[in-house]
This record gives sequence, C-alpha cells and structure tokens, in this order.
Amino acid sequence: MKFEVFTVCEKAIAPEACLTIIGIFDTLQTPVVPVVRSFCLAVRLRSDFLDRSSPYRFSIAIIDADGKPVVSKIEGTLGPANGGSDMAVNLVISFDRIEFRDFGPHELIMHIEGERRMSAPIHVKRKRDVRSGE
Repeated sequence: MKFEVFTVCEKAIAPEACLTIIGIFDTLQTPVVPVVRSFCLAVRLRSDFLDRSSPYRFSIAIIDADGKPVVSKIEGTLGPANGGSDMAVNLVISFDRIEFRDFGPHELIMHIEGERRMSAPIHVKRKRDVRSGE
C-alpha cells in the first residue's frame, strides 16, 4: 500500500476518481486556547486490492502532545470503488468544530489493519499581538 496524499486542509472533495484539495496547512495560530477549527483530512492511497478478500480496516485519531485523544477515534473500511488491481482510493474525512485545548504539537494518525501507517502534524501556536508586542 502506497500513500500518494495524506494532508490536513481547509476543504477537500473526491467526486469519482478525482481528489480536489484546497488550503493545505499544518499550523493553527491563535492568541488563546481553546481554539475551535473545522478542517478535512485528504487521503489518496494505492494498493493491489486483488490480494484481499475483504476491505482494509482503518482508524483515524487526533492526539495532543501528551498522546491524549482530542476527539473520538474514527473507524471505517477502505476498498476499491470499481474493482480491479492497483487501484487508487480517495478518502476525505471532515472534522467539524474540533477543539484544540492546548498550545503545542498535535498529530493526526491513520492506522490500517491496526498498524500505524501515516501521520500529519497540526501545530497550535500562540499568535503574537503585533500591536502590543506580546
């Protein structure tokens, strides 16, 4: 299995075989926490699905710097949309109004069949007030 895309973004859609991504980011700047933000995870992976009798099981988690979950884990299955081998599969997961309670590094992690396969950072940084210099 090969990941071609794994990114956090403002918006993504995957009509048919096309993956459209808008506004890739890895940093949230805010003067205060908690901060609430909506965003998407866009994934495109390629695999030979003929070697499987069932779809792949996956889970997505967002954790903070201490490894604590930010939201409940998302679980699902992945398989080819139209059959065949060496198929690319697009997956878009929308996260609505996620609350980041602390400054610091956060991580969005994908497990497939229980094995950690990919991750993307989300850094929550304190935004300086340019006017006051703080």
